[in-house]
Amino acid sequence: MKEYEMTDLRCVLGIKVKQSSEEIFISQEKYVANLLKRINMISCKPVATPMAINEKMQQNDGAEKVDSKIFHSLVGCLVYLTNTRLDILFSMSIISRFIKKQVNFTLN
Repeated sequence: MKEYEMTDLRCVLGIKVKQSSEEIFISQEKYVANLLKRINMISCKPVATPMAINEKMQQNDGAEKVDSKIFHSLVGCLVYLTNTRLDILFSMSIISRFIKKQVNFTLN
């Protein structure tokens, strides 16, 4: 702060930073709350495992079709959330690879 003029850095790009003399704590609590509100899941309940074990993702699994732009946007938001939530990192890598395959499939 002596060399550069800085503003308050307690919240940067949706990441809240708390610093003490011994530790630095980061969280994206407000980012998550805004995301849940945006997708109408504010009253959802947490689960211990973010993804079913051995889940097999399929393009045509009989589920209702979703808007791919909204889905890609949601995945992007969740990937950004992995900055502070390492527990969802594996699930997001699986979903990201699935989306990548779908994009390549439709382009070919």
